[in-house]
Amino acid sequence: MGEILLILWLATVGAAVGSFLNVVIYRTPRGESLISPPSHCPKCNHKIRFYDNLPIFGWFLLGGKCRDCKMPISFRYPLIETVACITVTTFACFIMPVDLLIEQILVQIFWLSVLHLFLLTLGMIEFDRQMLKPLGITLFLTPCLIFGAVFYFNFAVWEPLVGILVSLTTGFLITKIIRVNNRTLWLFATVALGGFLGWKTAIIVLLATLPCFAAILFVTRRSCAVLALAMMSFLVNVWFLAVR
Repeated sequence: MGEILLILWLATVGAAVGSFLNVVIYRTPRGESLISPPSHCPKCNHKIRFYDNLPIFGWFLLGGKCRDCKMPISFRYPLIETVACITVTTFACFIMPVDLLIEQILVQIFWLSVLHLFLLTLGMIEFDRQMLKPLGITLFLTPCLIFGAVFYFNFAVWEPLVGILVSLTTGFLITKIIRVNNRTLWLFATVALGGFLGWKTAIIVLLATLPCFAAILFVTRRSCAVLALAMMSFLVNVWFLAVR
């Protein structure tokens, strides 16, 4: 019963984080603050009421329209929230049965969730053909990788460093094969991949990304390398958790 309640709580947290990611995806490339002004309709600029800002459900309760100006609200908002919720919940479900201390379980869930929600954010910014300042990505990645070196890799600092080097080199070579529209986002995504997962898993994910990239390009007619990377990294890691 306790595990079920914890998974439900993590699912709620995932949906709430997804709501915040919508803000990050929209505002960060535009250089806007993530705090002020509060969430508002992009059409009429009216502040969104707190009871309309429920993750996932708020969009459906509003019928996909702004309460004030009645203009349509993109379905992408609840979609991102749902993907974030599914991401966290899936990792929680596969990690939870393992015979580990609760602290170790939460660290693993946090670590994998942060990576894939970060990749999702970069992927959607790439999909929108927006740019992102490298400084902001660096300021986010650095403390995360330090946290991982201490808690996830048990103070084995060399593991994320080697992972970053190998993954970054492989990612750069891949840009010689496929057309990457935003090389900065792609290379930072490979840095995160190697730093979070280590070089062996990163290599597998990067190679698996190539057919996924081709499929997304065929369907959307857009070069979405980071989005393909996020999808394949999620699937590969879920597979590893399922067969361990």
